[in-house]
Amino acid sequence: MKYHKAAKHGINVVWFSCDQDNCDYKAKQAKYLKLHKQHIHSIGVVWHQCDSCDYKSKDAGNLKRHKQAIHKIGVVWPPVWPPVWHQ
Repeated sequence: MKYHKAAKHGINVVWFSCDQDNCDYKAKQAKYLKLHKQHIHSIGVVWHQCDSCDYKSKDAGNLKRHKQAIHKIGVVWPPVWPPVWHQ
């Protein structure tokens, strides 16, 4: 309930502020501040490198989509049509 009140209603919120110069970002949770620092300031970033070209991404999902779209790696082809719905 304490988390819900802070996250949804702003009651008793403990703000996590970015400590980088000229950045006013604040988050209600430490994990969101960590993500902000990784994506905006490149602090603590784990780069995901494509093994087929020079592409790299901060997000593993973006690398997966890159490999599928550019290199056709991991693409299931041809797609099943019409879609099969399991019950």
